[in-house]
Amino acid sequence: MKYINVPAPISLKIPFTNKKALIRDEKGDRPAEPIKFKEFVLTALLNDERFMKNFASLTAANKILGVLSKEESVISLEDSDWTVLADVAKNPSAGTYGPYAPVMAAQLLPFLKAIIEATEAPNS
Repeated sequence: MKYINVPAPISLKIPFTNKKALIRDEKGDRPAEPIKFKEFVLTALLNDERFMKNFASLTAANKILGVLSKEESVISLEDSDWTVLADVAKNPSAGTYGPYAPVMAAQLLPFLKAIIEATEAPNS
């Protein structure tokens, strides 16, 4: 079992200006809301092709989604599920959200480190 201490939400900033990053959509430009850990995992990691390649990987993604839905400060994952998630965090596939865009993704390092540095016991 691996335990991940869930980091606080992160507000993306524009480098060198320290202004909030903007979201552009049908409503126009607006400041980006802080990104929660579970949103990052859902959009940036679980969309990786390694979670789509077979039944075992789809099952792992489903278990991770279930754990993230609980809104806990520490989440636990089976070693096999954590291994896939950590591998994706370390080496994302090319795709919609990966590999990472360094200018903004560097600000999300606390999320990646929380996954990669998961512990064998809660809060250790």
